[in-house]
Amino acid sequence: MHFSATFTFLLTLLSLISSTSCSHYTVIPTDAAPFKSIYVHTISNQGYAPNIHTLFQNQIKQTILRDNRLTLANNPEDADTQLFITLDNYNRNVNTRSSVDAGRFNSLNLRILILVSLYDNQTNAYLLKNVPLESNESLFFDPVEASVNHRELEYQVLPNITRDLTENILELILSDWSVSVD
Repeated sequence: MHFSATFTFLLTLLSLISSTSCSHYTVIPTDAAPFKSIYVHTISNQGYAPNIHTLFQNQIKQTILRDNRLTLANNPEDADTQLFITLDNYNRNVNTRSSVDAGRFNSLNLRILILVSLYDNQTNAYLLKNVPLESNESLFFDPVEASVNHRELEYQVLPNITRDLTENILELILSDWSVSVD
């Protein structure tokens, strides 16, 4: 009987503490951005990456639409912000060489460096200016096989790199803004 009374007292005390401790708690939106609409400018391909700027631009727009925190504007004047992306550098580097022939390679590392700028139309100032982001991926193949088309394999890997960059851009422009809470 003594155990039952103690158990009931502890449950009552616990419910009392939990109900009073959360009464003044408020949720502060940490992912709220100071803007609601965005215009995505045509990507500038200064790094001469092979024909990926159109694919990359479409991936960015689709990712923004899927996220639902921003709306896409049809022209820069109607948007709260403008997104500028420059493909700044594109590199192909040899990762590994063939053990049979040192002049042949087994894999390449494809790397893209971009610069991201975000312009605020309300304040006429940049929120972000030329922030560098990069992504890379390795491309593996059999160097002995004569039918290997390196460019074909490269074109298959590049969308993975731009998809990774797209997610990084969205995280960059929508994360950690200090917003006043009303």
